[in-house]
Amino acid sequence: RLSESGSTVGGAFTIQTNVSGTASIAYNAAQNEFLVAYMYGIAPDIGISGQRLDASGTKVGSRVTLMGIGQRPKLLYNSLSGTYLLLGINGDLYSRKIGTDGQPLSAAQNLTNDTGVSYTGYAAAYGPVTSSETPYGRYLLAKYPVALMMLDSDGKPLSTLYNPQQGYYLPSVPMSTGST
Repeated sequence: RLSESGSTVGGAFTIQTNVSGTASIAYNAAQNEFLVAYMYGIAPDIGISGQRLDASGTKVGSRVTLMGIGQRPKLLYNSLSGTYLLLGINGDLYSRKIGTDGQPLSAAQNLTNDTGVSYTGYAAAYGPVTSSETPYGRYLLAKYPVALMMLDSDGKPLSTLYNPQQGYYLPSVPMSTGST
């Protein structure tokens, strides 16, 4: 753990052994705890698991399978709905809504249709911007080179991107090979 100044607080601790690849972490301010998503298992049976931690780094509950097969997790906390959104790759890019208890709330949603594409260049962010279509905020998903997709609070694609500062809609570009 790190303090506000970046110095270490306490010693290092193990969350899970036999972890492979990348991990992602999100903070839930309402519960003052973290959810860590990480790749777990041995190829080709690698999935994404999760572990809740309290603010001191102590485990809350046990390891949970968040996505049966998947890699490169990206975890975001939604402050309006009090849930998490997990993004992960299983050939295509998937999203899955996760509850505050660290348990999946829905089936994984396929966000792409171009199997086999490498998603090393994808990023996502949560925005607490609300509308009648997104009362709990929304997520913006970007994939290299320049494909954008807006997701609702359940991680499902929206057909348009609304710019509230400018007051207009843009098309939500499908995340497919060669999108610009």
